[in-house]
Amino acid sequence: MKIGVDIDDTLAQTTNYLMPLAIKFDKEILHKNGIVDSTKDLPRCFDWNNEELRLFFRTVFENEVLNIPPMDEAKKAIKKLKEDGNHIIIISSRNNIQLSNPYDITQKWLSINEIEFDKLIVNAKYKGPVVEEEKIDLLIDDSIGQCTFIADNNKIPVVLYAKDTNQVEYQGIIRLESWEQIYNYILNLENK
Repeated sequence: MKIGVDIDDTLAQTTNYLMPLAIKFDKEILHKNGIVDSTKDLPRCFDWNNEELRLFFRTVFENEVLNIPPMDEAKKAIKKLKEDGNHIIIISSRNNIQLSNPYDITQKWLSINEIEFDKLIVNAKYKGPVVEEEKIDLLIDDSIGQCTFIADNNKIPVVLYAKDTNQVEYQGIIRLESWEQIYNYILNLENK
């Protein structure tokens, strides 16, 4: 099975790690109020304009991205999926606005955290075409938008990695809260 896997808030604890730094950036660099809209994902949870957003990416995200820890059990689950014969394709929307070299930096993060994969794709703002081109059989992502589009258009199983800002029920999407649950779900799919 070809499995597409997102990175930020799916493989990596991006929001949990960066939120305190983003609040500090908002207050100390932008001299704003540090108010967070808890219904939105980082960094959209702040009232930053495009210039402020780029500054955050280039000064905070760029400098901290390699320090972001992986999700609990992600490394183990991906390793087991590979051992079971699955092909892992990492698909990220990380781009040149966020990082000076999104491919190399992301590949380095995966290497540091010993996360096995067969292919890395960055600059994937819309993952539907990538899913189609790569003939992905299952997608794991934390983005409601990406997951609903794939479920509606690509007609493959979609796992929504659960977090506070994506509590949704949607036909064709299963919402799971851990990599252990994800591994068991995939194992059950393969055994059917």
